[in-house]
Amino acid sequence: MYYRGKAFIPRSFNSATPFELDVEMAYWGNPAANDTGAHAHEALGEVHESAGIYQPLRSGQGVISLVDGRLLLRGRVLDDGQELDGEWFFDGKQGGGFRIAREGYLFP
Repeated sequence: MYYRGKAFIPRSFNSATPFELDVEMAYWGNPAANDTGAHAHEALGEVHESAGIYQPLRSGQGVISLVDGRLLLRGRVLDDGQELDGEWFFDGKQGGGFRIAREGYLFP
């Protein structure tokens, strides 16, 4: 996922209940690594802002759903609930890795 940005997270990923969050991302110029990445770039455009929902899962994992569920960020909760690290999916197809670091910075 060749976007960088910021996730505005109202509470820790250790939350036992779902919560809403906002995401701002900008494409940062590298070509898509696969067909899923190319499809995501076509749908999201150069700059993407949207609201999403974080859903806690079992075993210290969680998933963020964006773009009406078309873009999913699924990963492990790290750093005492301040980070989420895992794989992203677009339209049900795996695209690659991502990380939301402390302070909400989103990296491919």
